[in-house]
Amino acid sequence: MVALLRPLRILLSVRHCVLTRCCSGFVSRMRYLNRLKEDDEACSAALQNSTVFLFHRLVPLLQSRDRGTFSPVPLTCSDVQSVLRKFGSDGSLLKESILIGCSEQNQAQFCLDVGELDQAAVEEECNGTFMDLRKAFFLLNGPEAPLVAKAQSLLRWHQSNKFCGATGQLTQRNRAGSQRVCSSSSIIYYPKVRVWRKLFAGRWQRRWVWRSRVNVDQSELEDARWFTLEEIISALQVEAPPRRGDQPTFWLPPKHALANRLITEWTDHQ
Repeated sequence: MVALLRPLRILLSVRHCVLTRCCSGFVSRMRYLNRLKEDDEACSAALQNSTVFLFHRLVPLLQSRDRGTFSPVPLTCSDVQSVLRKFGSDGSLLKESILIGCSEQNQAQFCLDVGELDQAAVEEECNGTFMDLRKAFFLLNGPEAPLVAKAQSLLRWHQSNKFCGATGQLTQRNRAGSQRVCSSSSIIYYPKVRVWRKLFAGRWQRRWVWRSRVNVDQSELEDARWFTLEEIISALQVEAPPRRGDQPTFWLPPKHALANRLITEWTDHQ
């Protein structure tokens, strides 16, 4: 009996070691990020060796990859400085970059909105395309979608919270962009990151409605109907929405959207 249990013990030991390493790596990254949020000098130093993702008026810069997927364009600090100088900025805009995370190798990741620059020129220079995030969600790889969504949410929050709600005075952000402070009232504001949780049905920003009978309120919904299990299973195999000119087809939200998870869970239980 002891001999039979030995392989199980080895397997559990290996699994425990893997989980321990994963947890240790996560804790290390969180500590590193917290240090950058609290130490402006450390954050400025980290920016020099970081990856920077560009946005243009809150629209992310993406690059085509294999099999029709897209990824955010990873730029170095020097790359961004070159782009800024080439298109009329003195490079000081780089100071507006916001810390969004770090890689597994503890390389800091920042985002920057270059809405003041010419969009087409930046796209050509960086070999990418500024793509609306609602569309990009269907084309991004799983781990990259939350990162891009978080970056957009932080950029939007900073654009909308430049003034103190109590005094009307300008607020000042820290280097990482993890807070804004009113110098007059000393009120500290923290960003509220929105998570993309909309449910889709066939077209952008349309919700699923499940009732015994489907009555479509045209003021609320564009369209709604019942689907068979076979139709749902077939739709789950579609990796991207149809392109312009293609035959119309039924497609679902991206895999990282809550709606897709709900539909997948329902399908698995049938």
